[in-house]
Amino acid sequence: MMLLAELAVLEGVFDWAAAHLARWAGGSALALFTLVYALAVVITALLSNDATAVVFTPAVAAMAGAAGRGTSCPIC
Repeated sequence: MMLLAELAVLEGVFDWAAAHLARWAGGSALALFTLVYALAVVITALLSNDATAVVFTPAVAAMAGAAGRGTSCPIC
């Protein structure tokens, strides 16, 4: 799973998703939270809970940065 997450980072998957979700949220923190939650549900349906946590942490950090909320993720 760590390899999958790293490959996704290298290919820009998280940046792509972050840009789209931040744009769709339209500056609303509640809308961004809802979209992030929905994406996590989809990822969890396809992968395990552990995989979702490993894969989704960099994605959420990228989404927060794209939304202008900044990141305080110590591992990202």
